[in-house]
Amino acid sequence: MHLFLSHQSCSKPRVRRIAEGLPPHVSWWLDQDEMPPGSVFPRHIEEAIAQKCDFLIAFLDERALDSEWVRREIALGLRREADLQRTFVIPVLLQDVRARLHELDLAERLYLPGWEEDDDARLAQALSAQLFALASRIIEGLRGLGRRGMLDAFAAELTAWKQAAFQWRASLGNSIAVLTTNQAAFDHVHESVAAYNRVADVFIPRLALHRDRITAAWASYRGLCEDTRELVGRIEQVYRGEMYRLNEIHELVHAALVAPPDAGAVAAADARRRAILAEAGAALDQLSERATRLLAALEREIA
Repeated sequence: MHLFLSHQSCSKPRVRRIAEGLPPHVSWWLDQDEMPPGSVFPRHIEEAIAQKCDFLIAFLDERALDSEWVRREIALGLRREADLQRTFVIPVLLQDVRARLHELDLAERLYLPGWEEDDDARLAQALSAQLFALASRIIEGLRGLGRRGMLDAFAAELTAWKQAAFQWRASLGNSIAVLTTNQAAFDHVHESVAAYNRVADVFIPRLALHRDRITAAWASYRGLCEDTRELVGRIEQVYRGEMYRLNEIHELVHAALVAPPDAGAVAAADARRRAILAEAGAALDQLSERATRLLAALEREIA
């Protein structure tokens, strides 16, 4: 189990003492430990919360509540909590700041009281018990859903996203000249990107949930778990990379509508359009092959 410890820097010594009282199998993410020199702080924080941690422990006192970074970390944690559809943020009150929890959307949240500084060992035990209870609920939930249900849900959402991605790419197959003069072709592009966004807005935030469910249910198959993590990572890369770059074609079309270019500029724009489409097509094809192999391997191991 891996924890993200959100705290104000002045509380770091106490936070470390509490964390060191947790069981040996529990590890934690502290900025000074995990961030190499020269790291871009926001990017590493987002990656740690979204990809590397099972829970975010929010150590709160007056200074933490006034910290812009702590507020941002908790906001990111609550966003991941919504994606995972389970508890992810656990508040630990280093001071009695219950009256201010509403500022972080935590007013209705159960918390661990820890404003007695000489009782860090008890607080570590209470936190360990809370983590064990939450982990037990996750396991029970996975057992109820079943491997088949997890796999079918992931496969269905992945297929819907891929189909929408291929359709958006195909809608941009016409030349810049056609896309700027043929209303039907122009409308088809807008319909396709709207359909893609509707599917992606649901699927992409749920990737972490699918990854965590599958790696927990197939935990005894380390290779399959690693392949699942890599596939999910690649889906995110394609979503933010090759698929996002299709928007450049929209910009080329818009520029041509605003100020019709000469023949040379049109040819250059079309060459760029074809290159972007080729990159997106290759990425989607490779992703489809990779997903097909992994889903088949996971299915073979369903008891």
